[in-house]
Amino acid sequence: MSTKDLEFNKNEDAMLISIGELNKKLEKINLGGGKDRIDKQHEENKLTARERVQYLIDKESTFLSWVHLPVMRCTKNMVVVPQEG
Repeated sequence: MSTKDLEFNKNEDAMLISIGELNKKLEKINLGGGKDRIDKQHEENKLTARERVQYLIDKESTFLSWVHLPVMRCTKNMVVVPQEG
């Protein structure tokens, strides 16, 4: 398939949209309890849990956390549902 192919361009557009939606979700998730809660912790000279983890990770290393997104599973009928505990 050529990068000039219409199907390729449609797939690329769909992927870019999906990545944008994921990034928006991650931004919201990274706020945890919200901006007010983060500000309150900072006023008490405390770091959030994510800030503490980030502090421990080497700047040069690559760190990917999967805990941001809920775990999902498929039923026999291919229905995606949240995974229990």
